[in-house]
Amino acid sequence: MRPIVCAFVLAVAACAGCVKKTESLSESGTMSGPQPIDAARAVELFRVAWGEKVLPAVPEKERESAAYMYSLMQKEPDKLVARPESCRACAAHVRELEALTKGNYGLYGTLDALDRDGDCWAVMYQGGMKREIEGYLTPDTGELLYVRRTPEG
Repeated sequence: MRPIVCAFVLAVAACAGCVKKTESLSESGTMSGPQPIDAARAVELFRVAWGEKVLPAVPEKERESAAYMYSLMQKEPDKLVARPESCRACAAHVRELEALTKGNYGLYGTLDALDRDGDCWAVMYQGGMKREIEGYLTPDTGELLYVRRTPEG
């Protein structure tokens, strides 16, 4: 697939509610139906959403750091992993962590959006100290609900 077509398909798929409606070109150039969201697809949707949604939303003082994280995700895609997790349990864990450390680690979205029934795709960039990020996407549409930094220690 040509890079421009691939980038366009991924950008369209990243929008909330579009994944089920989106068709894409297969390697042979024929149309294929909607792609289910599996771990690999969740990782791709997270990478696209980081560039399109997270970067513009982070405060100016964190933009350089967020842009650096984005470049690392592009260079080291093998450090991105996705697993299904309970949305509500993830929200509770983040709230507990923030209360314990008296910090706010959110970069995008709200914990209220994450605090919901069912599972989400938890996508983590495992970049080492000070370079770990976790984001949560809906399992059906791939909508990005919340992104947080992982505190050191």
